[in-house]
Amino acid sequence: MSVQIANRSMHVDMRVMLNAINKQLRTRTISNAGLSASTADVAWSNAVDFHIDGPQIYTKAAGTGDISAVADVPAVQATGTERYYLFTLDASGTFNVVAGEAAASDAEWPEAPDDVAVFGGVKVVNVSGSDFTMGTTAFADVTASFYNLASSPAEGLISAAVEVDDE
Repeated sequence: MSVQIANRSMHVDMRVMLNAINKQLRTRTISNAGLSASTADVAWSNAVDFHIDGPQIYTKAAGTGDISAVADVPAVQATGTERYYLFTLDASGTFNVVAGEAAASDAEWPEAPDDVAVFGGVKVVNVSGSDFTMGTTAFADVTASFYNLASSPAEGLISAAVEVDDE
């Protein structure tokens, strides 16, 4: 069956939306990591199965991600702020952290790079009176909510939708 779309602009918008949905379905985690805090690091109690841009399944054994070894994590989260962090794996199984922007309230999830699978995340609310340093400060010193994820919530199917003008 084929569908004819008379409006060229709508056709292009539909393609953009369908490509975004296809990308999300081809890069995602397909198992529950079982995340928890491990002092200042993150632990996952289950093997993580995931896809990156295709049908091949990669597996990362249960373990702990050494956040202090991740180069691009923001150094400090000020007291009185909240921030979301994503935990990702690349095809070689390398653990990484993607940080969102710190905000006084209503922080948002960051988007993940195309070449990694998101398997979890944490929302850190820092009202400790001191700065929080990801990978150094213990999660017990702040309010930390861990999430097992299949992809970044910032990249939900709804955010892939395109606004279309009816002309």
